[in-house]
Amino acid sequence: MLFKNEKGVSPVIGVILMVAITVILAAVIASFVFGMGGKLSTTPPQVQLVLKDNATGLSSEQNPVFDIEHMGGDDLIFNELVVYVYYANGTLYDTLGNYNTTVTPPQLEGNKLLINGSALSDDILSPGEKVTAWEKDPSTNFTAGIYTVKIYHKPSSTFIFTGNVRVE
Repeated sequence: MLFKNEKGVSPVIGVILMVAITVILAAVIASFVFGMGGKLSTTPPQVQLVLKDNATGLSSEQNPVFDIEHMGGDDLIFNELVVYVYYANGTLYDTLGNYNTTVTPPQLEGNKLLINGSALSDDILSPGEKVTAWEKDPSTNFTAGIYTVKIYHKPSSTFIFTGNVRVE
């Protein structure tokens, strides 16, 4: 009868498992210590915004289109925002996302609209303040209708506001 000596099998497997567990734990700890575990996403600002048709109307020479009023919540920093304006059918009308600091006052600009921050003292939209979206070129003949406005917060990669405005 043949007998096998199996005394070395159990300690070898035990040592291999202990080394594997140690390496895995070291890798997990190192990923957190050196920041490789992923960055925590930025929390989007919480805001209460209201869209209103501008009282001046589309018949004026300057053509203010609509107002964005900040009713409460966190401050909004203009250079962290992209504003999308859609027709009622969902087609994109304009994207305002170029924060132009070379003009006075600094403003969010798009192809057809701009948001003038002249009412702001520090280019931050705070509760109680409002900004106006203006037709960039009055010759484009902005038409009355219902528009959807979405505001995107770049640091948190989140839409922080969606609303409709009737422009007359």
